[in-house]
Amino acid sequence: MIKAIFFDVGDTIYHNEEFKAAYPEKLIEMMTRKLHVKPDKAKQMIEDKKEELKKSLNRHVNKVDVLKSFGFTRQQVHDGFFEIEAEKYLQKNDKLQQIFSKLAKYYTLGFITNNRMDMLERILKILKVDIKLFSIIITEDTVNLVKPNSEPFEKALSKSEYKPSECVYVADSLAKDLLPAKKLGFKTVWITDKHGDENKDLFDTKIDNILGIEKALKILNRF
Repeated sequence: MIKAIFFDVGDTIYHNEEFKAAYPEKLIEMMTRKLHVKPDKAKQMIEDKKEELKKSLNRHVNKVDVLKSFGFTRQQVHDGFFEIEAEKYLQKNDKLQQIFSKLAKYYTLGFITNNRMDMLERILKILKVDIKLFSIIITEDTVNLVKPNSEPFEKALSKSEYKPSECVYVADSLAKDLLPAKKLGFKTVWITDKHGDENKDLFDTKIDNILGIEKALKILNRF
């Protein structure tokens, strides 16, 4: 029986391509300021370093991994991200609050995100989602290692006191989100518009967007 549902944030509870693009654009801006290179050069340096790290680490490489290679601290990267004005990209979504309010009556809800807490709070405020509905929140500033490391998932399990098989993780990234969750025994819901059964071992069911979460839960509760 499912007892807890944990969510990723970006491209999971909302989807906005311009907001998504603002993160790598911020990295380029930080690189140009610190290294005194042109934006095109900074972009290429970031892309090259990401590919290099992928080969050497053999795992998903996050934005902090890349910029640490150029002398930036984790805090500096997230300070930069906090400068992004989420209000320019996101807006109130009444359906989200309705869904989460309904789910909270039956399940423990939580977030497992690589966002910092202040950014998560800002995003939820814009979306008009009540953060109090989520009793377990694991953010970048509450762990030593972020996703795809298993630490955030293990911390969520510890706080919930549930078995992994009693928990669901809902997210958009196979490598960063669903792979580490699945390894620990979570049931997983993949948010995607892709069709077919590729990577079927990483997800139990999939939905186009968060509004289909109730349908996904009906499927999972049959297992």
